[in-house]
Amino acid sequence: MKKVGSYEAKTNLPSLLRVAENGERVVITRSGKPVADLVPHRYTREDPVTVIAKIREMRHGITLGDNDLKGIGLASNDKALRATAKHCGVFY
Repeated sequence: MKKVGSYEAKTNLPSLLRVAENGERVVITRSGKPVADLVPHRYTREDPVTVIAKIREMRHGITLGDNDLKGIGLASNDKALRATAKHCGVFY
């Protein structure tokens, strides 16, 4: 783990990005106190079915009042919605 002050971090950002890119963590400090971490990016991709399940759980109980979803193009028989669901491996 490397520690650098905020001024040094600003001045040497490209080299610090290379350090992080190589897997090392960089702690950025201000007046000797840690204020931020520069860490390598982790690539993750969630399963589309899991993402859709999370979205459905999140929207559970959310309504648009008296508005009908068919009137705004979000009905379950909507072609775009079905195509997206099919692309993600979810079938109605």
